Amino acid sequence: MGDLLLLAGGASAVTALPFAVFGCWGLTTAARYGSGGPETHLSALLHTTSVAALGVLLSSVLPWMYGTGLRPALAVFVLLAAGEAGEWFDGRPY
Repeated sequence: MGDLLLLAGGASAVTALPFAVFGCWGLTTAARYGSGGPETHLSALLHTTSVAALGVLLSSVLPWMYGTGLRPALAVFVLLAAGEAGEWFDGRPY
């Protein structure tokens, strides 16, 4: 029984690793918002697109998760793709 639990724990850790990396990517992008820059804008757009894709993928596998990450990710993507957000990340004064 102990070996089976060890195997299950290892499988859980390996499965959680990509989600941890994905979360760190989002936190790093959010932490860089203060300095702005086109790289931060691109990273934020890519991250929200990835969250939306992951939301679609999870909702196809787990129907009760429909819209959990998709709707907020699309809302943030639309706000980030707006012209004012691009100007802010470019560092132009208002």
